[in-house]
Amino acid sequence: MSLINDPDMQTPLPVGPGQGSTYPPVTEPEDTTLIDYADYFGFDERDRWYFPDGKQWVEFKKLTEGDRAKFLKATRSDVHLNQRSGEARIPFDQSKERKQLLLHSCTDWHLMRKNPRTQNWEPVPFQNNGSEGCAFAQWIDKANPALLAMLEKTIRMANPWLMNEMSVEQIDKEIADLQELRAAAAEREASEKNS
Repeated sequence: MSLINDPDMQTPLPVGPGQGSTYPPVTEPEDTTLIDYADYFGFDERDRWYFPDGKQWVEFKKLTEGDRAKFLKATRSDVHLNQRSGEARIPFDQSKERKQLLLHSCTDWHLMRKNPRTQNWEPVPFQNNGSEGCAFAQWIDKANPALLAMLEKTIRMANPWLMNEMSVEQIDKEIADLQELRAAAAEREASEKNS
């Protein structure tokens, strides 16, 4: 006796897609080449963040699950437990997290540098292998923090899971930074109007 066709059974068991299960109904088209499937086997989505001059840019990728794992491993902090007091401490280094995010997500750039000898603008080659000694990491260490903050924010917005990782303390810091930027911009605009 089959359980599926048992008339005494109150709720028949689903047997597959479209037959009482949570699967959507399946209809077989005559020509399977006409089906437009979504590809769920990885993705490579890239975007560009432009410097304030609007000409130079940094290309970044949306992080895959593998990239996410590498980033989290690079920024993981160990919990320090004081056995006497029972107090736990998790160190957090915001600058390390920002640098690792940039190293794991930035893939290319169009950046120019003035040659001090010729005074001509020359393209700077992009080199990022994710290590602390690569040219991109060295540029991060010398770059304007305000520019890096804007780039970081753009990358975080392109990777919504990164926003979920932010603590209330980090969000409050972002809000405070934005309030400082707003105050400085308002002051600058007021002085421009008066001159």
